[in-house]
Amino acid sequence: MSDTTPTDRLVFKQDARSRVEWTPMPGTPGLVLKTFLHSPLKQRFTYALGLHPAQAERRTAHWLEQLRIPVVPIQSIGVFRSAEGRATFRVHILTAYQGSSLQHALGKANRNDHPRILAAVAPLVRQLLDRCVFFKDLKASNIVLGLDAPDTLDPKLIDTGSARRGLSPTQRGRMLDMLRQTCLDAGADPASLDHLDLG
Repeated sequence: MSDTTPTDRLVFKQDARSRVEWTPMPGTPGLVLKTFLHSPLKQRFTYALGLHPAQAERRTAHWLEQLRIPVVPIQSIGVFRSAEGRATFRVHILTAYQGSSLQHALGKANRNDHPRILAAVAPLVRQLLDRCVFFKDLKASNIVLGLDAPDTLDPKLIDTGSARRGLSPTQRGRMLDMLRQTCLDAGADPASLDHLDLG
């Protein structure tokens, strides 16, 4: 087990719309459970139509896989229901735990390691650009670095529901600015951003 693997149940993120948490699974590095928390009625309606954010995320993850862009695959989608089946309707996504995020790594690593970490992420971002994919949520928190990080880095995308085909110059700039800013917010050495080498 990597030293980046949690040992207890751990909530990575929670807001009004969703909660993302690591959950143990014997014999594996664990699973990541993303539960959508917004209106159960709206979830039920959009899920029935195939328009739920979880379903969109599965479609875009599969599309990115077809483009050979590294992404953490979605293992399954399910629904938490109350005993009556009506009072609670919360859709969830399960993925395999694939290591800590770029955000976490930049905050934890020695600044001397930042150039190496960001240089490892650059090819992943270049693939998005070369394939004209606009991923408006390209943040340091939405890139995981693999189970063997920080020794061996294997960056992959997560939370890809907002990815779309087509990339205008404005969208390109917005996407890269977000990545740079969230890296800085995570504690990246500003000089190390040159190692993203994104133009």
